[in-house]
Amino acid sequence: MNESDNHMGMTDAEIEALEEQRRQEEVARLAPYKEASDQRKDSAAIVAEHDEIIVEAMYELAMMKIGGAL
Repeated sequence: MNESDNHMGMTDAEIEALEEQRRQEEVARLAPYKEASDQRKDSAAIVAEHDEIIVEAMYELAMMKIGGAL
């Protein structure tokens, strides 16, 4: 049985409503995973920013130790 057989006897509006309901259910089902993904991306951005600050500080300390100009 294919997808068109499932919609036999349904109006276009009913089919559209059913498809919208399925889309909303899919969004709701995936919402926790999307939220976790967004949190990981935010955390990665913070870590990258922190790493950049640390590298810059280490460079400045090394330059001060060897007497180099910044």
